[in-house]
Amino acid sequence: MGQRIAGHFNGKAQDRFICIGFVPDWVKVRNLEGTVYIETVWDRYMAKCTERVGGVSFTGTGTGAAETIGLGIQPYWGGDLMTTTNQTNVTYGDGIYIERDDKDYRYYTNAAAGISGDASSATIDTWTLNTAAAMDGKFNSASTGTYIGEGSTIIIDVGSHKQQYVVNIVTCAAAAGTTAGDVVLSYPVPTGKVRFIGGMLGYKPVPIGNVTKPGFWIDLAAATSTLTAANELVMFEAGTYDSPKS
Repeated sequence: MGQRIAGHFNGKAQDRFICIGFVPDWVKVRNLEGTVYIETVWDRYMAKCTERVGGVSFTGTGTGAAETIGLGIQPYWGGDLMTTTNQTNVTYGDGIYIERDDKDYRYYTNAAAGISGDASSATIDTWTLNTAAAMDGKFNSASTGTYIGEGSTIIIDVGSHKQQYVVNIVTCAAAAGTTAGDVVLSYPVPTGKVRFIGGMLGYKPVPIGNVTKPGFWIDLAAATSTLTAANELVMFEAGTYDSPKS
């Protein structure tokens, strides 16, 4: 069976190696915040042609621009040891080599107990819906805003049967969250218990000393270089085919 994965990351004006755990047969990358539609698509059959080895980039006009050898999207086989030379910045949201971030950031940091998170005064465990039409509400504790914010996935259990809602945080300013309307979700989730809050950027830098997993490479010199514009959310889909390699 083929594999398939999707995710999002923070755009940077540099080459990016997206370490998803396997070498994909196809990739779609889309800028979520640009003022016009921007997408680059690639598959291993395009890589058979000199004209579009790196895929095809599309802008708001719908016109496709071919990505030739050395440009666009390329397979990445991993296996690189991270050093301060090849991974020049490991700040959250940065990094040339990035990997999936599955950490739950709703916790209040307690170093002595080995707990770390992004809550500013207490573990974020309660969501209160204030205005359904505006999809806004508040938490029992604010976040520091380092990891929780626009783009974070949040899971909330509602009611005695613990009906589970998996939605996204659209707005949650740094050091805020406890005043009515501070937090805006992508859908009007009823008041309930917070079970998980993911990082707002989805992917994080591979730490120094770790070896990278395989994935794909986005070249900065792509025909549509604004695809991964700095500090704009970018999403991707990637997968493999069921058919044998040919």
